[in-house]
Amino acid sequence: MQAAFSNFRWQSTSRHAFALVALAGVVLLSNAFAVYYVWQERTAYFWDWSGYWLRYVNVSSEFLQQPLRALRGLLVSIRGEDYNSLAIVPLIPAEWVFGPSRLAYILAVVNISLLPSAFMLAWLPWRSSRPGFGKPAADLALATGCVATMHVMWIPVLRGLPDILGLFVIGLVLLVHFSTPLAEQKMRQLILTGLLLCLLVLVRRWYLFWVVSFFPALAVAQGIAIHWQGTGLKWRSYGIAARKAIIIGVTFAGAMAVVATPLILRVVRTDYADVYSAYRYSTSIVEVAQKLVAYFGWGLLALGLLGLVLLMRRQETRTFAIFLLAQSVIVFFLFARTQDFGVQHYYLLTPPVGVGIAAFVLCLCAQIRKKVWPSLLAVALVFACTITGSILVFLSSRMDRSMAASVLAFSSTTTNDGSSFLGSLMPTARFPPMVRSDLAEFDRLLSDVVDRGTGTVYVVASSAVLNSSMMVVACWTSGRPPESCGRILPTNDVDKRDGFPRAFVRADAVLVAAPTQYHLRPDDQRVIGLLARDMTEGRGVGAAFRRLPHEYKFDDGVTVHAYARSRAFEPAELQALSREFIEHYPGMRKAFSEIE
Repeated sequence: MQAAFSNFRWQSTSRHAFALVALAGVVLLSNAFAVYYVWQERTAYFWDWSGYWLRYVNVSSEFLQQPLRALRGLLVSIRGEDYNSLAIVPLIPAEWVFGPSRLAYILAVVNISLLPSAFMLAWLPWRSSRPGFGKPAADLALATGCVATMHVMWIPVLRGLPDILGLFVIGLVLLVHFSTPLAEQKMRQLILTGLLLCLLVLVRRWYLFWVVSFFPALAVAQGIAIHWQGTGLKWRSYGIAARKAIIIGVTFAGAMAVVATPLILRVVRTDYADVYSAYRYSTSIVEVAQKLVAYFGWGLLALGLLGLVLLMRRQETRTFAIFLLAQSVIVFFLFARTQDFGVQHYYLLTPPVGVGIAAFVLCLCAQIRKKVWPSLLAVALVFACTITGSILVFLSSRMDRSMAASVLAFSSTTTNDGSSFLGSLMPTARFPPMVRSDLAEFDRLLSDVVDRGTGTVYVVASSAVLNSSMMVVACWTSGRPPESCGRILPTNDVDKRDGFPRAFVRADAVLVAAPTQYHLRPDDQRVIGLLARDMTEGRGVGAAFRRLPHEYKFDDGVTVHAYARSRAFEPAELQALSREFIEHYPGMRKAFSEIE
């Protein structure tokens, strides 16, 4: 008896040790990959890819030097800004310890947001495991590893976005809400769910789509669950579920009204489908769905769906799985109506995929419980799918050539009909490290226009080759003083979102790219096109500037010229520009008036 107990204790200790080693391996490999990726990059970051990095540095410094002022600023940011600072608050200690570098920032997001989110998505099906699934810690470690290697977890993070924190909050919502059947939930559990939903929207505004879809998905899942209950007064069960869902909704709405009143009022008054119409590239829902498949890959989606089906087979997790599936469909249609998905927006659809893959891995492990090594072999297929997809997505010419050739050869293996079997399962999206060959030209341009100038600078360009945001980042990372970098004015890039380019009116110098640089359809970026036309032709508002002799050569054959202010604008010149905008947008007369 004692020998049996000692043997059981040794096996338990061994399994926990393996789980800890496996989790440590996931952490080490994740950090090593992040370091390798960032070290490959040679670029000037911009827009969302730099905005939170700069905010991370500035807010961290302010909290260290003036904590009360920083706290007030954070609260103001949360209450009213579309891009608030809440997502970077957990990262602040990392900046204090490791500094403001890009690498330190990315590693902070990986360790503080990405890895806990992957663990949470794996833990949700693991904690509800029963016989048939099994519940050893080693299985949780393997499931976490498979979720953490999904490329969809990494793409926004490596581009500098901290939005993955929302996945962790989503995990908390699912954990709190589905830990107890809805009919048995007490008031405090319902209120906590509502507060967590509020927190999710505060992390990033667009997570509101997940919250809005939460309630109809809950109705579908609970309705099916009640229908399958059998005999009884089902109408009473429907009433109880509806009442408790209303409590969650009222708690969420009340918390948002108290914490972020200005933001809520703006959301209610704004037609985001119209304001962000420039970001709607697809012509149909089918095209949006095709892009989703290209981003995730059929293999990842199929594994996630298979895992959800396995969860549906068990009564304890059926409602949870139906909820995730129903919500993903609702989120997709709601968001596609507004705009196309950006890389960060795919986090709205990541929870069912991550939870499904984790559930599938746990089921495989439970089927071969006797030894550890067979379990490893069982999850090899899932791990190969996630890691191969990630290698392909992040592949670049700087990666090891032999490894790249092996992966590509394997993925291009064809079937008898000539189609690529594995290739059809893999994602077609590609996000290699960003590398530019013109960084020296940025420094030359900054030296001529910012260092030697005394006035403000406006950039008439809005593309991945040149824009005002990357000029600011290039200035900041070069070690120039903040007052110099502050002379680079923010550029209006999108017509319906930004309106009349009032900062241009204050510019002492203007940078114009040829050919004219857009990142959206030119018809949606007339704030770039019309200014570029007037500047290059020397008419309208462009007549107030003279072209300087130097020119600057950037990647993709883009040439940049600098113009210096030679006189004040004539009122008629500004009015003519304003009228031209209003002709294109007659319903936005106030936004395109030259007088604020």
